Amino acid sequence: MANSGLKTDLREQEAVYDIMRATGNGLATDIPDVCRGRWHGIECMPDNDNVYHVVSLSFGSLSDDTAFPTCDPTRSSISPSITKLPHLRTLFFYRCFSYNPQPIPSFLGRLGSGLQTLVLRENGHIGSIPHELENLTSLKVLDLHNNNLNGSIPVSLGRISGLNSLDLSGNQLSGSIPNLTFPVLSVLNLNQNHLSGSKSGGDQRFEENQPYNPSVFLYVSPDSSLVPSPSSFSGHSHHFQILGIHDDLKQNESSSFALSRFSVLPLLYCPWASIYLALWKCLRSPSTQVSGAERQSL
Repeated sequence: MANSGLKTDLREQEAVYDIMRATGNGLATDIPDVCRGRWHGIECMPDNDNVYHVVSLSFGSLSDDTAFPTCDPTRSSISPSITKLPHLRTLFFYRCFSYNPQPIPSFLGRLGSGLQTLVLRENGHIGSIPHELENLTSLKVLDLHNNNLNGSIPVSLGRISGLNSLDLSGNQLSGSIPNLTFPVLSVLNLNQNHLSGSKSGGDQRFEENQPYNPSVFLYVSPDSSLVPSPSSFSGHSHHFQILGIHDDLKQNESSSFALSRFSVLPLLYCPWASIYLALWKCLRSPSTQVSGAERQSL
């Protein structure tokens, strides 16, 4: 971004100023050119006319090593000017609205097919997941982890066929898990919600109205089937790459299934450690990682 012949699109620059003011970073308006200002949290790409366009915005302090603009949690909001960034590919907000709870704005759906990553993590968002997110048809990552979202998982999310990672964990979502198919889904996390299963729908083989308190909370499968309970593993486990087993898993809920292609198996603080011979064979793999469990007793 050091090329002196390049400058930021003026309309996008004004939009960024609005967005910064809405997060409590009004001083950013003193930056004469946001893409050349050398501050973290913004990424820009030039076009053929030597004009910079904003492609990524990130807010919230992840650690002492990151320098994303922090948010004022008492009065921050997501500015509608976000929709004035037509080249935006990534939008990231972390712990920005904790003391000013607000719904996820429906206008985010107006970002359309350009957005590829939407992370609204630990922001205290309330209300339901807006159906307008279905318009983000090129989205690859949707992360709404650890908010206070309620209602059901929108069936309309099924329109986002290229979704690779879906994390809705740590919310208050309820109702049945919809029969969605994501052809390239590789990460699914629905842990810590109030979801229930459905008798209908392919691989979702668990009883209707059965509370969904998944023992398996993180699951990666190239075949993208939504398989949220141990009883649904059969026929799919040989595709798994990551499987997280929650600490409330009962011994009699596990089953002997093929684990020939597991690459990572984190056992999170399990007080037990007898998951059958097939699992033991997996644990012998040098690429397998075990934490919080007594591997030697397997």
